[in-house]
This record gives sequence, C-alpha cells and structure tokens, in this order.
Amino acid sequence: MQSVSWTINVSFPYPFSALISSLSIFSFEFLSFECTFEHSDFFTAVYMWSVTPLLLTAAIFLGLIARLVWSSCGKEKARDDDAAASKEATHRIVTEHIFLGLLLTYLVVPPVLQVLFQSLDCFELSHSGDRYLRIDTAINCDDAEYIAARRYVIFFIIIYLFSCMIYRHCNHRRWSMNHHDL
Repeated sequence: MQSVSWTINVSFPYPFSALISSLSIFSFEFLSFECTFEHSDFFTAVYMWSVTPLLLTAAIFLGLIARLVWSSCGKEKARDDDAAASKEATHRIVTEHIFLGLLLTYLVVPPVLQVLFQSLDCFELSHSGDRYLRIDTAINCDDAEYIAARRYVIFFIIIYLFSCMIYRHCNHRRWSMNHHDL
C-alpha cells in the first residue's frame, strides 16, 4: 500500500494514512544501498534490491535440498512400515520451505517492485527536452548507461512477477494437498 500513494500521487485521509505510516517499517526504506560503495548511485540500490531477494530465495531452496538429503540419509535404514512417516516428514519439510518462500515473496516483492518501477520513471525538462530520472536527477534517461540499466530493470520486473505466479501456484497446490479430504 505504501507504493500506491507514490504511484498515483495521492494523499489518503487521516485514518488510512496513519495505518500506512505505521506499516512503513515493512517497506525496507531504512536500507540505503546508495551509500554502500564509493561511486554508487540509485542504480546501485536497484541492483542490490533486485539481487538480494534472489539470493535469499536460493538460500531457502538450498536449505530445502539439504534438509531433504539429511532426512533421506535416515530413511535408507528405515523399513517399509515407516514409509508413511517418512513421506509425512518430507511433506512437512517441503511445506515449511514453501511457506518461507511465500513469506519472503510477500515481504520483499512489493518494495523491490517499487524500486524497480521508480527506476523507470523519467521526466522531461520542457525548456531543453532532456529527460532525467525522477528519483535521482543525476541520471540522464537518454544516456547509454541508463538504457542498459533499464533493460536490466525490465528483466527483473518480469522475473519478480513470474516468481509471484510460481509461488501462487505452489501455495494453491499446498492448499489443495492439505484440504484434499474436503
């Protein structure tokens, strides 16, 4: 919701604006990647914002693989009568990691997409016709560096939207598996 007021440039009435303000801790705006490196700008933040969640997702996936391998080491010694218990344990491990992935998606995707979309918002100066990035006016939107960065941004917007569809499918599948008796 924090990005809605930025996107459509609207001020909400007091009760709703107070709620949005109190929830702003989840927007991760306290993270300032622009000051991380000596020669960094807004696109340093864009790169960091877009790559960090993917690294966290990879860590969740590697954790899933490690836990499945670890649990399968004990299963090799188990008998056939323990097959149902081991299948239940595997299902529980997969469900936990799908939950972590969904949680990461819900926490990270809105602020990341906000930063990515902000990096596409250019404005034109009426007297000269030059175009600059609204969030960082030191970046000229007609420069070759910006055009290359814009390709990167569009690629990551597609990646993040695709990841939302994948996690929605996994969540629906998990719900179906948990409610198959209904």
